[in-house]
Amino acid sequence: MHLFIVDLFISLDTVAPIIDGLNKKGKKTKICFVNPMQDFSHHKLIQYLNKSKFNQNHGQLCLGFFNKINYILLKIIISFPLLLLNKLDRIWNKIYNSTIFFNEKNFIKFLKKNNVKNVTIEDSLPKNKKKLIINACSKIGIPILCIASGLFTIKIKKNKEIYLFEKINLYLSPNLFAPYRKNILTSKKFLLCGSPRYDTKWIMKLKKIYNYKNKFPNKKIKIAYFLRTTSENHNDHLKLIEKIKKIKNIEIKFGNKPREIAPFKSSLFANNNLNSTELILWSDITISAPSSILVESVLRKKLTICLEYLTPEGKTASHFSDHKNVVMIAKSSNEAVNIINKFNSNEHKFNNIKDIGLFLNLFINNKNKNYSIVENIIKYY
Repeated sequence: MHLFIVDLFISLDTVAPIIDGLNKKGKKTKICFVNPMQDFSHHKLIQYLNKSKFNQNHGQLCLGFFNKINYILLKIIISFPLLLLNKLDRIWNKIYNSTIFFNEKNFIKFLKKNNVKNVTIEDSLPKNKKKLIINACSKIGIPILCIASGLFTIKIKKNKEIYLFEKINLYLSPNLFAPYRKNILTSKKFLLCGSPRYDTKWIMKLKKIYNYKNKFPNKKIKIAYFLRTTSENHNDHLKLIEKIKKIKNIEIKFGNKPREIAPFKSSLFANNNLNSTELILWSDITISAPSSILVESVLRKKLTICLEYLTPEGKTASHFSDHKNVVMIAKSSNEAVNIINKFNSNEHKFNNIKDIGLFLNLFINNKNKNYSIVENIIKYY
């Protein structure tokens, strides 16, 4: 049985296509949540995966009597009125980063009891949880696979470290954008495999999973705008949004970035009317600061605008800026508005297949339209 540890939604979003691929091959899988404030059991992705007789949703990984008592107390706190929950940001951050409802001893018992063949974790898992899981697996010889969720879209010079790389059996990387050390790149543990989240067949399948139907047909230009309220340049986003709203014949809907740790009740992301995939499907134009989300927009053949001037790290460039024939690069709010003003949905086409192919190969290691990222990954399970 293959165990998948899920933390934030981005973890689930990343591993779901792998779980689906394994289940199609008749391989048993189990999903465990380790974020005590978020349980995705009722999410459409989980509901879809649970349709397979080969997958089991274990729910929250809470082991041991006292841990279960503490977890129940936390659930009671989360049930408090929203007005109170919104004032507890620091507490949520501390709980997310520090609280684990299992220890090494009972986790090892859990692994043995469930006859776990290997464990998959996502690289952004908090270090204390990652350390506990990796050390437990290492002690009893269970292979551990670590997968990167994001696409490292921001250009950085600082070397990327992989925590406890020496104890990981396989590290799955979507691309070569991150400045990995030479000893990592040349290691047999390092696998350039692409991003399963953006596998072509999975992208098409998501439309069916979310049962998306355009319930908002109109002749206006539809804009999906993705942002994060905690961003250091959030005010600059708001200024741009006000300018966009003044454009005639447009309709704009917003999506919050999924890397949010607050309980679902007070989570902006969890309370979006449409998730990121549904928003992109709905839209004619997708707008965001440099983010992996823009790759899905390209795959769905939407006009894609990267707000290069609003990169999270300030003035650092993104890898999108090297692909101006695929992604429209806005270096100011005025440029973003001009791109929208010039947009005509009947004229917008991806004319250069070579540019698209190069873009997808570099960002997600998608070698050609017939290449399956998921099929390539599940060979290692």
